Amino acid sequence: MKMPKYLCMIATVFTVISAVQSSVGTESEKPSAGYNVLTEGSVWRVYCVWMPPVQRTEQGLKPLQIWGVIKNSSPYPPGDWMMVDFDDSGWMLWREFHERHTLKVAKRDFSNPRPEDLEDTGIRQYDLDQYGAMRSASVGLRCFRGKFLVENPAVAGELTLNVEFRGGIRAFINGEEILRAFLPSGEITPDTPAEDYPEEAHVKPDGNSWSDGHAQHSMPTDPELIKRYNLRIRNATAKIPSAKLRRGLNVLALEIHRAPHHPKAKNYSNCGLVTLQLECNGKGVSKAGRPPGLQVCAVTHSPELHRGGVTGAGG
Repeated sequence: MKMPKYLCMIATVFTVISAVQSSVGTESEKPSAGYNVLTEGSVWRVYCVWMPPVQRTEQGLKPLQIWGVIKNSSPYPPGDWMMVDFDDSGWMLWREFHERHTLKVAKRDFSNPRPEDLEDTGIRQYDLDQYGAMRSASVGLRCFRGKFLVENPAVAGELTLNVEFRGGIRAFINGEEILRAFLPSGEITPDTPAEDYPEEAHVKPDGNSWSDGHAQHSMPTDPELIKRYNLRIRNATAKIPSAKLRRGLNVLALEIHRAPHHPKAKNYSNCGLVTLQLECNGKGVSKAGRPPGLQVCAVTHSPELHRGGVTGAGG
């Protein structure tokens, strides 16, 4: 039986309200010192630029020859996209989710070991089998905008940014660059590549590609091989003095650039955010929540609800 139009409208409104509340939430609490204001799991506004992938050769950067590669770049973001007052309402809502766990191996040869039969090696394991845009070799640039509130910069104290990523990164607070890692100095453009990865990040000790001996996107079980895999994850830290903050809304912007591919490692994304913590040890700094009161968003195409975001929702 076909649902009446007015019931469809009511169902859509309540679904949108529920999606907004669950994805953004009321996050304006003021926790005690030593807390994360933003993480990779926070709600971000994100813009992705697709580019023809490149690889490093003896003659320099050359197009990467893989099946289904794109031939042209998608539009770049506006030059002022990292500024506080930039209108990002047209950007998609995004959350990064990565499992944080370490490699655990059986103490003896068990066919079905129990948790108490496992020994923790302490070696980080990352979520490498990523889907969709996260795994595409054609992702050339990813821009993130995360928002937080400051009541009084004088008592906010120093913030600390810790970030893990693939490729190279620039970070901005309210439009001012506060971090650059694995990127050249001076002026750069959206298609400026990050620094190359070392050889061992792409191949096994015998020189063969990762696809030899196990599935292309599966995790090896040998601890030494995992250490090589982990070389694809880079990290950087920045201290943000309170003088760079402003009263009210503040924006942390991330600009992540791709690194050139290796001839033996073509089918993974070398441009992405892995983990992030923006830590505060002062007072009066909180996540930017939605405005007070009931929020209703107009939805013109219902499948949008099933893609994890609602146009116009969030900060």
